[in-house]
Amino acid sequence: KWTKVSESKIDFYLDLLDYFWNNDDLHYRGIVATGKDRLDHEKFNEGDYDLWYYKMYFRMLDPIICQEDEYHILLDIKDTKGGKRIQKLKEVLCNNIYDFNEKVIKHIGQINSRESEILQLADLFNGALAYHYRKLEKNVASNNGKVAFIEKLQSKQNIDRKTSRQASKFNLFVWSA
Repeated sequence: KWTKVSESKIDFYLDLLDYFWNNDDLHYRGIVATGKDRLDHEKFNEGDYDLWYYKMYFRMLDPIICQEDEYHILLDIKDTKGGKRIQKLKEVLCNNIYDFNEKVIKHIGQINSRESEILQLADLFNGALAYHYRKLEKNVASNNGKVAFIEKLQSKQNIDRKTSRQASKFNLFVWSA
C-alpha cells in the first residue's frame, strides 16, 4: 500500500517497481483526474460525485476491452453503495460493445485490495500518481521514501503526461475538468 511507503522500506518498494517492469504479464492502466473541484455534478452527473467516479471507470476500461477476449473485472471496494454502481457499469460496458449475452464481460465485482497482491500493486501506483499530481513531493515535510519511489517510476515512465492509448505496460490517461 502507498500509505506504507517509507524511507526505511524503500528498497522493498523499489524492488516491487522493478518486478512490475520486468514482468511481461503485468500491466497498469490508470486515470489521473485534475481539476475535480471545477466539476459541475449538478449539470453533468445528476448531482452525484459517485456517478462521475464510475464514468471514469468506464473511460478507463472501455478502450482496452477486446470483443475476442473474456473479462472478469475486479475493482477495489469504494463504499457500501458500490454494488449497484458496479452492475450498472457492467451493463453500460456490455451494451457499448453489443455484449448483451455477457460473453465478453463475464463478471465485474468488488474486492478488498488487501486480499489481492495485484490490486495492492495498482494501489501503489495510484498513490504515487496522486502524491505526484498533488505536488506533495515538493513539500518540505515530504516522505523521502515516496519521493524516491516517484523518481524511479518517473525514470521508467514519464508520469507528467498521458500515454498513448496503445501503451500497454503503463497506460496513463490524464483527465482535466
